[in-house]
Amino acid sequence: MKRLLFVFTVLVICLFAFNSYAAVGDVVADCDPTAASGSFDIRPPGSDEWIIHNITFTKNIEIQRYDGTLTSGLVQLIGPDWQNFEPGFHINNTDRFRLLNIYVSLVNNICYDGIQTG
Repeated sequence: MKRLLFVFTVLVICLFAFNSYAAVGDVVADCDPTAASGSFDIRPPGSDEWIIHNITFTKNIEIQRYDGTLTSGLVQLIGPDWQNFEPGFHINNTDRFRLLNIYVSLVNNICYDGIQTG
């Protein structure tokens, strides 16, 4: 029940978050149905900076730090449906998260939320 409530909250936030117009302290959030073996970048626009608090996903993913050319793997998460990861890292337009759907046969619903810090 707790996970379902969290997922519902993230989805509601996604409907009302306007990330490109966020002010410092505003919530940033999004969800993406990432294709099998596809990727999804959590990347603030322009000169914005965010702290990502939660990454929620339905299937297996790999979380990487990505700067446009170089990738460093942080963690590979494999488990039952609707897992939650709490990284607490600062990201910006050039140093961001890349989420890889390592589940090769299904779409992976990936959501995140965080706070605008700059």
